[in-house]
Amino acid sequence: MDDSLYLLNDEDKAFLLDESILEETMLNPYLSGLYAHYQAPMVEVSLNQEPIIIESAESQWNYVKHDNKWYSSHFPESTENELVPILIKDSEVPFNLSFNTQPDNIKLQVFQDKTLLSETDLENTSFLPVEKDGKLRYELTATWNQKNEINYHGSAKYVYTIVSDFPATLEFDKLSGQIGDYFKLLVNHLNTNETIHLEQSLLGSFQFTQVNGVNVGYLPVSYHTKAGTYPITFWTETDDGIKTEPLSYDLVVDNRDFKIQYLTISTTTEKATRNDQAYSQFAEYFTPTRETSASVQYWSQPFIKPVEGRTSTTYGERRHVNKAPTSYRHSGMDIAAPRGTPIKATNTGKVELAMNLILLVIQSLLTMV
Repeated sequence: MDDSLYLLNDEDKAFLLDESILEETMLNPYLSGLYAHYQAPMVEVSLNQEPIIIESAESQWNYVKHDNKWYSSHFPESTENELVPILIKDSEVPFNLSFNTQPDNIKLQVFQDKTLLSETDLENTSFLPVEKDGKLRYELTATWNQKNEINYHGSAKYVYTIVSDFPATLEFDKLSGQIGDYFKLLVNHLNTNETIHLEQSLLGSFQFTQVNGVNVGYLPVSYHTKAGTYPITFWTETDDGIKTEPLSYDLVVDNRDFKIQYLTISTTTEKATRNDQAYSQFAEYFTPTRETSASVQYWSQPFIKPVEGRTSTTYGERRHVNKAPTSYRHSGMDIAAPRGTPIKATNTGKVELAMNLILLVIQSLLTMV
């Protein structure tokens, strides 16, 4: 290694040290800072603002000294001089990293408290923040591989903290569906002091349910709905009355061909089940119960079929009873099974109605032709 060392006097005049003093000085363990690569490089982190310089919080570093031998420098993890957290409000603005010596590999880990949220091997030095509100700890582990003619190698960890408060967003599982289908809606990043507002015409009463910190809602498309485009407008409002800018979406509902079912029942059964008393009872008890939506999710496991058997009537079928068309479509699914077959609950839930309804008794008395 060809090194030269100069000393400056008070008049900024340089004096070249001779070889004997140079050797002693360059190998002095307290003067390691004379080497450009005696420790891991620093990194600049920027997020659409002035860059923040971060020194390594922990490193295992090796470099060559004046005698052409490798030396190690180990800096244990430091908790001192913690940086002021970086505040971010836009998940689409990337972080940009700048090393004065580019590493060969960079691994990113993101923690909230002690929970690992994300772990990624970065392919470049620009990446988007993790979409999670709150205080997050970002840990970058950079590695410089040992190579010929390079007089340093090692690894270093860099740590910085961000505080994120992203605006609430609305997501859909799809933007088009058929009559009789449903749309799943997700609202992320909703703060505790914010209320969701949703204008839509597909359902009279609609509400969201919190599931693992995310607000989830299911917007059904009735079989009475006409095919077409249905606008959705979404915004939030704080307890202080501050509203976000409304966001607009279009949901497309396509036509669907439903089956037609032909049933024959006896005159006695028809008189006993298809009358004003039956219709009034159905409207008084069954319809309001069916339209009830809970504000909590009772289930956590996948749904199951209540019974194994033949599907005798599918959802949305139009029925002709004794050759006369009905004014309604079938609002559920019928499964035929032998009498006495055990019937299971499809999932964990809450019983809202338990009674005999005249119109529902008909299901066991119908004969399909």
